Amino acid sequence: CAVAATGSSAGGSRVSGAREEGEAPLEALTAKLSLEEDAKQEALGEPAAAPQKPKPKKDKKPAGVVLIKVDKRRGRKFVTTITGLEQHLGQGETLKHAAKSLSGQLAAGASHVKGSAGVPDHILVQGDRAEELRAYLTDKVKVSAGQIKMVTSDS
Repeated sequence: CAVAATGSSAGGSRVSGAREEGEAPLEALTAKLSLEEDAKQEALGEPAAAPQKPKPKKDKKPAGVVLIKVDKRRGRKFVTTITGLEQHLGQGETLKHAAKSLSGQLAAGASHVKGSAGVPDHILVQGDRAEELRAYLTDKVKVSAGQIKMVTSDS
């Protein structure tokens, strides 16, 4: 593929393959080349390649409910537990990364706790931060408000 430089009135050079106003976009040019190749194959007696259909995008399965639970600890202390968040995180993100992000965003201690014996993995946040967590999850993590369930314990 040879590329020739052409002079312009300003004295600079321009590559002849560069796009100028009024030129067809790259997709149209590649489609034209594809049609030319198909015509050559048909002329040689070879069957033309079948046009490829665009693959339908797989719909994401609806993620489950995110449960925000506020438990009372010693005296006037509270702890907020978040379960079901791992289904809403992006690819490559973990609950550990989410806990670190939450601790910075809420200015409170947050940690990832591995589940055991029927208890799923969850995030613990120090303090009663349920409303702030709801706002964070809907704004930053893009969890719909209908998928967030809030529970408070009566201890």
